[in-house]
Amino acid sequence: MLDWSEVEPDCIADPDVAEALAREISDQDYEAKVSRLLSAAYDRELLSVSNTRNCYRAAYSVLKGGDYYLTVMIDQALRARLRRWWEFWC
Repeated sequence: MLDWSEVEPDCIADPDVAEALAREISDQDYEAKVSRLLSAAYDRELLSVSNTRNCYRAAYSVLKGGDYYLTVMIDQALRARLRRWWEFWC
């Protein structure tokens, strides 16, 4: 689910997986849960890895280019924290 993209030619949606997930948890709750996990992982790595912010920014930049579902949750959890200071005025 997280690596699904509308624009990547190799990404093929599996409706059975989507339906099974929808029976277990709502989209809103799923996205909130993954967002919390991303935020916690980022905070933990900030304390232990010196170039965490740059690594996350680079990964986020690549993922945004592919229109991945995961970027929805990254936006919720980390977008403001990954932006450079001058981007807040753009």
